[in-house]
Amino acid sequence: MKPWHFLQRIRYGADKLVVEINAMLDYYGSDVKPPVLKTVATTGTGIDQLGQKITSHMKGLKSTNRLEIRRKNNSRIEILELAKDKVIDMVSKDAGIIQLDELCEKVASRELDPYTAADGILSMIGEFSSENKY
Repeated sequence: MKPWHFLQRIRYGADKLVVEINAMLDYYGSDVKPPVLKTVATTGTGIDQLGQKITSHMKGLKSTNRLEIRRKNNSRIEILELAKDKVIDMVSKDAGIIQLDELCEKVASRELDPYTAADGILSMIGEFSSENKY
């Protein structure tokens, strides 16, 4: 393969990637769509334009409060993920405060419904947290 054929393939791949990213952004329906630009790291082509577009996009997000809203939503997701992980840790440890296998057996044998079991887990975690400041 000649070197310029390889470069043509790379260029075609970059063009295709730009189209795919734009299509994805359109699909998810963001009302403020970030710019998608091609750059070449080895030559620096497009870097200045990218910096300008990033600055402009950030100014737009800040001026419309979208940046604050996005950060708040991201914080909400992070907090919930951390809380979920802590609950799973408390439930799944061998010497944990909750005997998950026992609850699973009761749900499987229809002695207990899954919603009541989940409420019981949260109740036990609440009692444990107030006693031990988990």
